[in-house]
Amino acid sequence: LIAGDGPLRAEVELAAAQLPGDRVRLLGSLPNPVQLMTAADLLVLPSRTEGLPGAVIEAAMIGVGAVVTDVGFVREIVEPGVSGLIVPPGDARALAEAMAAAEDQLACWGSAAHERVRGRFSLEAAADRWFDVIQPFVAGVATRACAPSPGDNQAGDNQAGDNQAACRPGDVMLFSVVICTYNRADQVHIAVDSVLAQTLENFELVVVNDGSADHTAEVLAAYDDPHLKVIHRPNGGLSAARNTGINQAQGRFVAFLDDDDEVSPRWLEGLAAGIDDTTGFTACTWNIAYQDPPATFEVAARAHVLFPDIRGGFASGCFAIEHSILDEIGGYAEEIRVSHQSELLLRALTVLKDRGMTAALIEEPLVTIERRRPENRPLSQPAELLHGAEYLIAHHRNRLADRPAALANYFAIAGVSAAQLGDFRTARRHLGRAALMCPRRPKHLARFAVSLITPLARHTWRLPS
Repeated sequence: LIAGDGPLRAEVELAAAQLPGDRVRLLGSLPNPVQLMTAADLLVLPSRTEGLPGAVIEAAMIGVGAVVTDVGFVREIVEPGVSGLIVPPGDARALAEAMAAAEDQLACWGSAAHERVRGRFSLEAAADRWFDVIQPFVAGVATRACAPSPGDNQAGDNQAGDNQAACRPGDVMLFSVVICTYNRADQVHIAVDSVLAQTLENFELVVVNDGSADHTAEVLAAYDDPHLKVIHRPNGGLSAARNTGINQAQGRFVAFLDDDDEVSPRWLEGLAAGIDDTTGFTACTWNIAYQDPPATFEVAARAHVLFPDIRGGFASGCFAIEHSILDEIGGYAEEIRVSHQSELLLRALTVLKDRGMTAALIEEPLVTIERRRPENRPLSQPAELLHGAEYLIAHHRNRLADRPAALANYFAIAGVSAAQLGDFRTARRHLGRAALMCPRRPKHLARFAVSLITPLARHTWRLPS
C-alpha cells in the first residue's frame, strides 16, 4: 500500500505493473496517513540521510516497532533489540535480514517503542523540559513585576498601591480585555465603564484607538484607572486592531468586546468560574439589544459548528481564549472584515482540541450586544459578506468536510451576496454547491432554482437602498 501522490506517480505505477501478482496498491493522497500506519506490523526506514525522522516517532506512538538505518538521530528513538533493529545505511541484505528477524518480536517491540517515545517526545515530556528551562526566568520576571517601586504608597491608600499589594510573586494576570474603537467618542465610554466596574480585580483593559478622527483620544485620556492601557495606532481595520491588542495583552486569557456593547459587573467573574488548569476557552450567554424598536432578548448557548461539545456564545464579548492559543494561530485574519470571528474560532478551537484542553461555559447572559442598524454594519454589505464567506470556504473547506450543513451555509451566504451584487454566475456556482451538499434543505434548492432565472433573481435579490 503506497499512500501519497505527486509528479512521479506514473513511474511508480509502471514499476508496480512489472512486479508479479497484484501486490502493490497506490492509495493516492490520504487526509490522515497515520490511520494507515495502525494497520502496519512494522515500520521500515531505509533512508540514507535523516535528521530526527518523524515517521519513526509516529509509528512508535501507536505501538509499531521499527527496522531503521543508522542515520541521523534514529538512536534517540529506536533502542536496538528492545524497540527495533538498526542496520547500516545502503546495506540491502542487512535490511532484509533484520525485517525477517523482526517477525517474532513485533509485539514486544511495539510496546517498548511506545514507552520510549512517550517518555522522550510526547507533548507532556516536551512541556516538562521547556518548563524546566523557562521557570526560573518566569519567576524572576513575576517577582520584578509585582514588587512595588520606591515611589509607591506602601500603605496602599491609592488605587495603584492596592493593586500592587494584592499581587504576589508568581501571580499571573487572568484576563486581558481588548476593546477596539474607531470614531466612537460618543459611545466607547459605555463599554469601558462597564469593564472597569468588574467585581473581579485580576484583569487589564487594553483599548486600541484605531486611528479615530473624532475626539475618541480625549475621551480615553480622561480615564485614570490602573487597569486601563490605551494604544493609539493608524487606522487598519478591526482585525488588525485586535491583533495589536493581543500583542499588548499580558493576561492568561484574552476577551474581546465591541466598543458599543456593555458587560455585567460579574462578566469576568462568571467567565473565570469554570477555569482550571486544562481550560483553554470559557464562554457565557448574551443579551441582544435592538434599537428600533427598543427591545432586548436573551440568546441561549449553542453548539459550535465544528465542535458540538463546545457550547456558548461565539460573538465578541461572549468568550475568552487562552493567550497562547491566539499566539499559535497568529490572531485574526486581517484580510477579511466580516466572518473574522467565525474564522478565528475555527482555527482556535482546532488547536484547543489538538492540545486536549477543555472549554468552560456559564449559562448566564453577562454581556449585552448592541444590534446596529444595517447601514452601520459591514456584515450587511454584500461585497464584504461575499469576500468573507469565500475566504472561509477557501481556508476551512477541509475542516468543515465532516459538517456539510455548515459548509453549505457558507456557500449559501456567498451565493446570496453575489446575487445581491448582480453577479449571478458566481451566485449560481455557490448556491448550486449548497444545494448539492444539503439536497434535503428546501431553502438551498429554492435559492439555486431562483438564481437560474435571471429576471426572478434580480427581483428577489435587489440591493438594499
